[in-house]
Amino acid sequence: QVLCRTNSKQNMRSPKRATCRSFNGVRRSLLLISSLYLYTHASIECNNDDICIEKYREGSRCLHVDNGFNGMTGVCTNPYESGCLRNYLGSDTFPTLRTCNSDDPPDAALQGICTESPSKYDEIRILSQGWESSMFSSWLMQIALSELMGVPTTMETSSAEKKFNFYDPTNAFDYGAEDYDYDALRNALSNKGDCRAVAADNNGNEDDYVSCAHVMPEVWRGQHEAIESAEIDNLIEPAVGTGGVAKFSWYVPKYTATEDPTLLTHFGLTANGPDGQAIRRKLAETFLRPVRWKDYCENFTPDYCEEGDEVALRAPETEEEEMQYFLSGSFYGRFIFHWLRSSFLS
Repeated sequence: QVLCRTNSKQNMRSPKRATCRSFNGVRRSLLLISSLYLYTHASIECNNDDICIEKYREGSRCLHVDNGFNGMTGVCTNPYESGCLRNYLGSDTFPTLRTCNSDDPPDAALQGICTESPSKYDEIRILSQGWESSMFSSWLMQIALSELMGVPTTMETSSAEKKFNFYDPTNAFDYGAEDYDYDALRNALSNKGDCRAVAADNNGNEDDYVSCAHVMPEVWRGQHEAIESAEIDNLIEPAVGTGGVAKFSWYVPKYTATEDPTLLTHFGLTANGPDGQAIRRKLAETFLRPVRWKDYCENFTPDYCEEGDEVALRAPETEEEEMQYFLSGSFYGRFIFHWLRSSFLS
């Protein structure tokens, strides 16, 4: 049986982590890379390899793919496809390729992308969930398991259409479809821990998609009843605190602060005084407003995206899509300067 453990204190600001009994032999080693910071991004368009090396690092190349609209588009590949540590530290320091997983092509090992698990350890599947701290924690786990421990590891986004594999060749970066997918843990238990079989049965079908995972990286405030119920059902082990705390803050990107240091303090954001209107306009011009998919089709295209363009390849098909600011492969998003309705004027 694969029963997951949830670690938690009663501190409402402390996260909890769900891990599996089958994970007990390696979970402590995950702490060894807690200080490793990763710099990964969404796909970058390109027309040659030099752009990809400049934007990412050595190992990325320009891959031409069908964009579904007007032909081929160059996209920078993931320089870490064969392993983060190998690329970052160099093959002399870290010569080992990462361990292959079920998301890789069948001949990935023959292609030299990865190596088969030396220990033949069962594959572990991790929920990415729907917010950044959990998503990046899940990547850290995938890297540690795949590159340091030789354990095949995949990511569960609770959707057939969303991808969040750290080793994805084109840097897929989708938020998970569900924040707390307890059914994924239940499905792992009911399938004797083999999420590979569940994923194979899905066959990319979104309508009848069945999620499956062994690890839920974080559980936050408001989940106490669900955790207690899962413990009673013997789905997870008794909760133990991790000691993590959270902080919510506003941040300015370094390149923005370098260009205009006045944005580093609230004094540079204050719209009072004789220069108030000029400061408001500067803020509105600096921090552009994102446009939802529906609003873009209604206000920036003559046919509600019927023919599609370089921003929206099609019109939104559901109410959920109408409200989105970005959807990989369908709506690439747009930012606009809107002086009269800018939130900075309120």
